[in-house]
Amino acid sequence: NLLDAMSIAGLFLAAVAFLTLGCDEPPAETTRNSFPFAHDGQNYEIISVGEPSSGGRNFLVRRAEGQFVLRARDDDQDGRLDTILAGALSLEDANAIYLAGIAQAQAGGQYRERPAALSPADSTSFSVLVFSKTAGYRHASIPDGIAALEALGAANDFTVEATEDASVFSDEGLAPYEVVVFLSTTQDVLAETQQAAFERFIQAGGGFAGVHAASDTEYDWPWYGGLVGAYFDNHPEIQAATVVVEDQDHPSTAHLPAQWARTDEWYNFKANPRGAVHVLATLDESTYEGGTLGDDHPLAWCHAYDGGRAWYTGMGHTSESYADPLFRAHLLGGLRYAAGLGGDCPAPDEEEEE
Repeated sequence: NLLDAMSIAGLFLAAVAFLTLGCDEPPAETTRNSFPFAHDGQNYEIISVGEPSSGGRNFLVRRAEGQFVLRARDDDQDGRLDTILAGALSLEDANAIYLAGIAQAQAGGQYRERPAALSPADSTSFSVLVFSKTAGYRHASIPDGIAALEALGAANDFTVEATEDASVFSDEGLAPYEVVVFLSTTQDVLAETQQAAFERFIQAGGGFAGVHAASDTEYDWPWYGGLVGAYFDNHPEIQAATVVVEDQDHPSTAHLPAQWARTDEWYNFKANPRGAVHVLATLDESTYEGGTLGDDHPLAWCHAYDGGRAWYTGMGHTSESYADPLFRAHLLGGLRYAAGLGGDCPAPDEEEEE
């Protein structure tokens, strides 16, 4: 009955906490756990992708073959789904599948922990969609960026699929991925229905990584503007400049020198994103010509956003960037943060309190 199912659900959540942390505290915000189960002759997998501190826990349910079934949220963490975020099932049918899985897991199912943090040598599998559609200027470095991301995936145990087909932006199309990368996209690249599907992906705990011209994209979509953090305004000629690392602990910047001299195309933004994002690195405008943001010129940042995670770097215009080991490691750390596998991006108000 329902009370028994809720009791099982509660026991399951406690079991996950015990297995992952060895105590009765809730899992860390980015901890992910998955477990297989069977229901009505079908094999499924539930993946917990929620963030307990947000007041709810998100779950992805898919078939064992990887086919998307639903994304849903347990709003009050009572072990029962309350909100369908994506998928065609009714809440009643969704709970029938979900509670069956919980019961089997609690009775001895196999848990597969996805760690909350990685050291540089660690490897945890996830899936990345690289989207590089352009409706304006097209960067010649896009193939180099795709090749670099594919090489990073092969070396670090995550899969990469690249596309310029916007039709993948549907609930089912995005379901196999933990992270979506906008690689130098430009102008309007998604239709309204595709935008809505991407919003649901992020709201269900997905990750976003924006590279360079991702900020020159979708100016008339306010939600995306919040996700990417700032919109591109203009840029001077390609030249050398110094990048100043602010956060030396984040996985995308921990490996970088405190003063990083490199050559790229340096974006000016329509507004300074500081105050809405956690700034990882800034640009020293005294080291080059053409900056317009003054003494505080954010260049890379991250933040929790609408249930998911977002990371952005303004670098990556030149093909040479993608052969640079430091820049590649910068990208890798950004992807891992977006996948929920490490990195702290405190909200601006939390930073002020510190």
